[in-house]
Amino acid sequence: MKQPAWLAVAAALLLAGLALLAPGAPAFAQEGWRQFIVTDRVGFVAAGASSQLVENDDWTKYAPRNLFDGGKDSAWVEGVEGDGLGEQVWFTVDRGTADLILTNGFARNANLFQKNNRVKRLEATLWAAATASLMVTELGQVYQAQPVSGQLSLGLADQAAPQSLALPIDWDRLPVDPPKLIEDYGRSFELPAEGSFWMDYVLCLEIKEVYRGTAYRDTCIAEIAWTLPRALAGPGGCRAWQLAGAWKAEEGAEWEYLELGIEDEVLLFSAYLGGQLYDAGLWYVGEGRLSLDSDGGSSRVYTDGTLSSRTLLLTGEDGHQERYVRAEE
Repeated sequence: MKQPAWLAVAAALLLAGLALLAPGAPAFAQEGWRQFIVTDRVGFVAAGASSQLVENDDWTKYAPRNLFDGGKDSAWVEGVEGDGLGEQVWFTVDRGTADLILTNGFARNANLFQKNNRVKRLEATLWAAATASLMVTELGQVYQAQPVSGQLSLGLADQAAPQSLALPIDWDRLPVDPPKLIEDYGRSFELPAEGSFWMDYVLCLEIKEVYRGTAYRDTCIAEIAWTLPRALAGPGGCRAWQLAGAWKAEEGAEWEYLELGIEDEVLLFSAYLGGQLYDAGLWYVGEGRLSLDSDGGSSRVYTDGTLSSRTLLLTGEDGHQERYVRAEE
């Protein structure tokens, strides 16, 4: 199934940062930092890999994004000769993540699962990663990172069903001050003053051992997820990005429209009544709550809720309910 070796070499060169930077961006390599390029974004996750299998010039069929598409019919497949030992996949994770829920192998069906390699052991390392709006190549966003955990050995069962892997990371000991990392980042890479800067945690998984397939030596992982830390969960366990958007009130609300926006990592809300701005401010999610903090000083807190693709039901602290539907674009 694998492409000739020169394709893997070409991909490795690209991932080493030989693609063009945005105008005015600094060079990549600096001592004490590791570079991660995230080529794929799926919802709240940004991901990349050291290689991926390419078939018939299709660079997306086995890409890292498949790990986060919510289904076992696709997979990330490493793209080097042999069993892929030493190949890596990396992705942004939430602060406080304590587990991975991983679906091993090409889990679409039993036949594909047995024919291809599955992972027997992974080595996980957590990195604090900084980037800037100018740090982008033709492949994707470029992060510069420093390790904030030791190397964690994760053993996997040879099964197609999802399995939970504990991540023994002491988050309380990790840096909680993004400005300090960003300051070091800016000083090390001589970044221009314009543009925005931000920090993410990146988890890097390296293939260390495999269960050998009966027909192919491609090592596959079908899906990766994790339990959302409660500190980041809104009503009904929702993430902020899931709640973001324009909502039309159908019942119980004191306004007609509610817009929950995310701009440069800042959560802003606006409420409208009769076509006029009714209220505005900041919004937050965490500990199962959604809070709307008005610029006028008032605060509204919702302690429970449910979210479907187009409907949002919120329950306030006093027990009253508000029902919304997604507003038409």
